[in-house]
Amino acid sequence: MSVLPRIYCFVLLLVLAGCSLPNPLFQVEAPSPTATVAAPTPTPIVLSETVRVQEGGFSVSLPSGWQSRALSSTLTLAPDAAALASSTPGEALVVTIDSTPRDLIASRYGNEAATDAEAFFEISSGSAQEAGYVLSATRPVTVGNQVGLGAELSAAGGTGELVVVLTDGQAIRVLGQASAEAWPTQRALFERLLAEMQFFVAAPLATPTVAGGA
Repeated sequence: MSVLPRIYCFVLLLVLAGCSLPNPLFQVEAPSPTATVAAPTPTPIVLSETVRVQEGGFSVSLPSGWQSRALSSTLTLAPDAAALASSTPGEALVVTIDSTPRDLIASRYGNEAATDAEAFFEISSGSAQEAGYVLSATRPVTVGNQVGLGAELSAAGGTGELVVVLTDGQAIRVLGQASAEAWPTQRALFERLLAEMQFFVAAPLATPTVAGGA
C-alpha cells in the first residue's frame, strides 16, 4: 500500500495580542458615531482544472496553475513547484491523496479496516501519532458524493487534516498540510477540494507477465 509522505514537525510560534481594557473612571456622556468598516470579501475559490488518477479511482479539481506529481495511485498537489518539492509544511497548502484497493487493505489489516471508516482511520493515523502529532476527535467529512471521516492534526509547527473515505472499491486517504500560522486560511480551500472530488472504478493494476521461453 502506498504510504503518505512523512509528516514533519517544526517550531510553532505563538503570537499573543495585548488587549486594553476601558478605564471605568472615565464617564462618556454619549458615544461618538463610528464609521462601519465592511468585512473583507473572501476571495472566491475557482477550481478550473481537473486531475484524474485512473489507478486510484478518483479525480480532484484544482485552481488554475497548480502543480501535481503522480506516482501510481498517489497524487501530491501544491500551488507551485517550490511548495510541491518542499519537505516541510509552509504557507502554501500541500495535499497528498493515496488510494488502495479495499481487498488489499482487508488482506493486510483485516476485514474491519476495509469496511469500517473508523478502523481504517485508526490505521492511517498511526504514524502521525507516533511522530508526536495530536489528533482531534474524528468527525464526518463530505468528500465528493461520499461521507468520510476526518480529524485535525497538530504538532510543534505543522497543522493540517487527515481524511479517509471508503468508496466502492478503494480506501482513500487525503492529507492537507500547511504551517500552523497558514492553516486557518488554507482550510477552506482544502475543504473545497474534498467536496469536488469524484470517484469511479479504478483501473486494474497491471499484472507482470513473463515472456515465454523456448
